[in-house]
Order: sequence, then structure tokens, then C-alpha cells
Amino acid sequence: MKWNSHAGPAIGTKEEIKSLNAFLDNLKAKTYEGHQYLYENEKEITAETIKNRMLGKSEKARMLIEIFKEHNRKVKSLVGKEFAPLTYKRYQSSLQHTRSFLSYKYGVVDIDVRKVDPEFIAEYDFYLRGIRKCNNNSTLKYIKNFGKIIRICLTNGWIIKNFFVNYKGKIKTVNRVYLTEEEIQKMADKCFDIDRLSQVRDVFLFCCFTGLAYIDIKKLKISEITKGVDGGLWIFTNRQKTDTRSAIPLLPIATQLIKKYSNHHYRIDLVFYHRILKTHVLLDLKIGEFNHSDSGQMNVYLNYYKDNEFTNGDNDPIRIILCSGKNEALAKYATMGLPQQVFVSKYLVNLPGEKELQKIIEEEKEKIK
Repeated sequence: MKWNSHAGPAIGTKEEIKSLNAFLDNLKAKTYEGHQYLYENEKEITAETIKNRMLGKSEKARMLIEIFKEHNRKVKSLVGKEFAPLTYKRYQSSLQHTRSFLSYKYGVVDIDVRKVDPEFIAEYDFYLRGIRKCNNNSTLKYIKNFGKIIRICLTNGWIIKNFFVNYKGKIKTVNRVYLTEEEIQKMADKCFDIDRLSQVRDVFLFCCFTGLAYIDIKKLKISEITKGVDGGLWIFTNRQKTDTRSAIPLLPIATQLIKKYSNHHYRIDLVFYHRILKTHVLLDLKIGEFNHSDSGQMNVYLNYYKDNEFTNGDNDPIRIILCSGKNEALAKYATMGLPQQVFVSKYLVNLPGEKELQKIIEEEKEKIK
């Protein structure tokens, strides 16, 4: 069989030659049609995509919400290592807004990422501002989070064009209200009858005179307050949000606040080590009725114990408050913000429940009457 090197088909007049040439012409036409389809629909053009188009194979759809959920799952697994808890919470809020938008605008629970175009982005922007009533800066933050998901799709080749390039948004400067020196002094001189309010005030003042955020003060350790080269006290710590190192000289008022609480120790009545759970169980025994201010102090004690008493390999501590009042007994767990589902499935299977502890207290009270 001979071939025409210029035109391409086989040379000859026999029926089998004609059938072969007709087949080749049809194959060439399908190839051109496949290429034209991919070009017009702005899809990736490769030999593989043209072949799949010719064979009628549909591309695997990449769904927006599924990709968003997988991204958030990875962020959650890196909380405490590369991300702060609030970062994960922010992405979860963005995911929820995206879900609500798809339901509102398109009546679907998910959508192919290839359908995210300029119109989609404009409608999402309007939805956040007009329907959800988000202010300008919040809208831009949600759009920015959404844009990260689109960039992930672009990097993986699931889409070939990033329409966010043409999205324009500008953060508006917020006029912050600040306290005057006289107002801060008035707050510092205020006397409270409740210790808890005095502590809240002192934490706020410490924020003012160090420039640290509340989250940075919450995780601040005694070991991070040391003498500097000038002989005065300095704070050397890493910021929670940016993980950047900060060296902060303590002003006189901040130093006074530290001295005020230098002898403030956290004492626990009983401490046990649970070998199965690999955690310390702190028991706080109280005679009298349960006061809800006790509940507010729970995590303070736990944080102190974790920062100053724990060793490598220990899990987060558990605190149990046992109250024996005149009218009723009460048992309550404190778990340092541990998710309830994790506490029940991992911890409570090896610990008595609150009602069980309450029953034991009642039985012991009956014995001593």
C-alpha cells in the first residue's frame, strides 16, 4: 500500500483503499472538532483531552464544596502548628457562606469549579453585601478565602483561568475608637467588689501597656518575662497570629501588675494521673453551693497547670469540681475547650460521668448524717 506524502491518504482505487481513506478523513474531522470544542470552551488542550473528547469520555467533575471541605480539613489538622484556631474558624465561616450562596442563587449543594466565572464572583460579592449584610472589609476577607480555593484548583489544573485577576476590592480604613490617658487612669483607679472584674480590668490594662493582644497574654508564660540588657524586665515571646518574635520592655504599670499577681498561686485539692488517658485529673473540692464564677475559673487553673506542671507526652488535663451544698450535690467537668464529641468518645469512656459522681457524693453525705 502506497501513501500520498503530501495529501496524506493512501493511493489506489480499490474499495479497501477508499474505505481506509474515508475512515482517516472522518478521524481527522473528529480531531478538528475536538480541538475546536476545547478551544471555544477554554478547556485545556492536550492529546489526552482531544482523545477523550473524540471517544466521548467526559472529564471528571471537580466540585467546589468538596475541594473547600478538603482544604479546611487540612487546615484543621495543622492548627497549633502552622495555623491558629481562628484561621480554621474563618475558613469554616467562608465555607458556610459559599454553601448558602449556592443554595440561594443556583438551588444546588455543590457546583463544578469550571463554572466559577466572572458572573459567579460578582453574584457572590453581591450576596455577601446585599443578602448577608456583610460590611465591605468582611466581604473582601470572605472573597479572599474563596479565592484561595480557586488558586488551588488552578494549581492542580482543574481550571485553566483565574477570573479573580479582574476582581477589584479595596479595604476601607476603619476609624478606631481609642481611650484617652485620663480614661485609662480612671479605669486603673476603679475599685471592684468582685475579684473577677478586677482581673478582667488588669488583663485589659496589661494589653494597653504592652501592646500584646489578649490571645498573646493568655498564652504568656512566666519564663518569657526576663531581665533585658538594660536591667529592666522584658517580655520575649512569639505572637500567636504571625509567630514573629517580639521583645517588649515593660512599662512601670505593666511591671506593677506582674508584681500584683506574683504571689497568686493556683492550688488544687487533689491530683491524679490517669495512666490509660495519659492525663492529669485535677479535683477541686468545695463545701457549699456551686457558684458559676467557679466555672469561669476552670480553664485558668487548667492552663496554669498545663504550662507549669506538665511533661512531654501528657494529654490535656481534666478538672473535676465536686460541690456538696445544702440542697444538692454537683459534679462538673472542665476540659480546656476540648470539643465535647472528643471528650465523650475519648475521655468519658474511661471516667465516671457527672451524674455518677453526683450520686457518689449524695451517698457519702447520707453515711455521715
